[in-house]
Amino acid sequence: VHFLVLTDVCGNRTYGAVVQYYRQYYRPLRDASCFYNGKAHWEPSWPTAGVAGCFVPFAVCVISKLPYYNALKDCLSCLLTHLKLCKDFEVDNHIKDFAAKLSLIPSPPPGPLHLIFNMKPLQIVFPSRADPESPVIDLDLHLPLLCFRPEKVLQILTCLLTEQRIVFFSSSWALLPLVAECFLAYLHPLQWQHTFVPILSRQMLDFVMAPTSFLMGCHLDHFDEVSKEADGLILIDMDNGSVTCSDDREVHVPDIPLLAAHTFIQRVQSLRLHHELDLAHLGTSTDLNEGRARRR
Repeated sequence: VHFLVLTDVCGNRTYGAVVQYYRQYYRPLRDASCFYNGKAHWEPSWPTAGVAGCFVPFAVCVISKLPYYNALKDCLSCLLTHLKLCKDFEVDNHIKDFAAKLSLIPSPPPGPLHLIFNMKPLQIVFPSRADPESPVIDLDLHLPLLCFRPEKVLQILTCLLTEQRIVFFSSSWALLPLVAECFLAYLHPLQWQHTFVPILSRQMLDFVMAPTSFLMGCHLDHFDEVSKEADGLILIDMDNGSVTCSDDREVHVPDIPLLAAHTFIQRVQSLRLHHELDLAHLGTSTDLNEGRARRR
């Protein structure tokens, strides 16, 4: 599973969750042909009996106007469970039924009540906003604290507040949007008003040459290439927890006020980020939804 953030020409964002799976396909070898440069070519040397099988990748993407990352991931996980059990000719109908059901789910109004519905085998939770001006928070806000030391978290926040040109890197496509969204949530009530593209494909790497402020994300394999594209980029490696500058100089950003920084670091160090420590005195949950509720 990975996530997308799509921005239109007016700056409006839509959010997507994507799940990839594989379906097996068979074809008679006597009808075997291949395509080269868009043209069919017959291969007479192939056997004329039996079947040939291969696994073809498919992806299902759910788009929402609100960033329901965990909820959409849970929905797609439920769909994938059903797709694994159904026949090949039933797959399209299952996906259509899933889309029809999901399109009828309303967004919860602002307030203390969340929207919960059952999509076997999980209970799906769509969290509400605290108030109309607050953002929807449906992701694990502690993720950056697992990737970076508290001092680095403050440094990244300072880079955002001073509107630097920032590029996140990770070997996990899924973590790129989630960690970037966490940092944007940390800014509330301030908002990031500039370009936000948490996933750049190989063909889009030249976007980092833009002269204006931006927040983008790339796979870690492109770190060296991006660092040579332009000077003055803030390069944030989520896998190693490092923050560097593309022109091999130190990152020069203002320091967070000492008292605020000290208070933040103390509070982060007191957090119990390891869920297993809080479960040591509890019996093992035999209900999946109960275990998920404990984590919340």
